Amino acid sequence: MEVKLKDLILTVDSYLTPEQVGAIIRTYKKRKFFPSRIEASDTKIVVDKKVRNVTETLIFRNEKSMTEIHWCNFLLSRIRGLVQMYCNMHGVKDKPQHMEDISLLRYEKGGYYNIHTDASAVNPRQLSIIIFLNNDYKGGALEFNFHNQSFKIEPGAGKAIIWPSNFLFPHTALTVEEGVRYALVSWLR
Repeated sequence: MEVKLKDLILTVDSYLTPEQVGAIIRTYKKRKFFPSRIEASDTKIVVDKKVRNVTETLIFRNEKSMTEIHWCNFLLSRIRGLVQMYCNMHGVKDKPQHMEDISLLRYEKGGYYNIHTDASAVNPRQLSIIIFLNNDYKGGALEFNFHNQSFKIEPGAGKAIIWPSNFLFPHTALTVEEGVRYALVSWLR
């Protein structure tokens, strides 16, 4: 039986409601966003806009705002639920337990992230998660490519995607052509 790459990627439309994604964007979009970094080697993490042109802000549990604490706890719970759903779907008994920070990514017009994988020697991630927050922009699809298998996942407000972080799942965030794309990302080990 041939396993297709696409069969190992779980996409859940409307994982968050329009009201939830709207409130999350309103809560966090006024924060200071910083250029996203990449691993340049086993020891260097740098900003390289030729590879990744996106800004981000982290969502922490220890915020001073009760609203931000609420949304952080809510997102942690929803991400754990997504991991449970994925592990149940694939019969994974020993699911990853350690969740990294949740980042809110902002891809402005021209923003992208070239082809990459999410796991490395420095970051031995097991599962990757993206939750798209809005759909009022053009471009910005998530594209997977491995050998002769290639497919795109079009963004949708509240759509969640979870997949293995390893070398078999290279992907890219295609260029945003118009508007601003907001997405949440996190990883589990």
